[in-house]
Amino acid sequence: MSDQPKPPYYELEFSSDATFWTEGKASSRRTYLMPVPTPSEFLAFGVLVPSKKVIFVARGRVREDLGSFIDRMVQDGAVVELYARPPLPASFVNDYVKGPPHEGHEYDPPPDQSTPGLTATPGTKTKQKQKQKKEKDKKPKTARSSARR
Repeated sequence: MSDQPKPPYYELEFSSDATFWTEGKASSRRTYLMPVPTPSEFLAFGVLVPSKKVIFVARGRVREDLGSFIDRMVQDGAVVELYARPPLPASFVNDYVKGPPHEGHEYDPPPDQSTPGLTATPGTKTKQKQKQKKEKDKKPKTARSSARR
């Protein structure tokens, strides 16, 4: 598998009109579906058997893309199979399970924090909140609040 070039990668949200099967007879086409760590998404590998040559890799959202993707695979003559781990090399599958970035896939990582250490963490108060609390504590109590005592 390492001697093969990387197969095309499709984000199904943007690839509704893509030609997935560029080679192979319909009888040799298999689509291996598998879940990914994000429960709302799935991963698909288009594979020719018996050679196990991967023709494409696709990622989509279960609710929005899965039904139409399966329909498309069936129309193209592919057998669709569901796996927890498809029968492909683990290192190859793991490259795609993690999500972007893939070669040829645009990805903008989250911006770096400009000033390390100034982010509030759960259970701590920011300086602004501490200042607001001090100002609130300094305000004189009204007659109404002292009457409740």
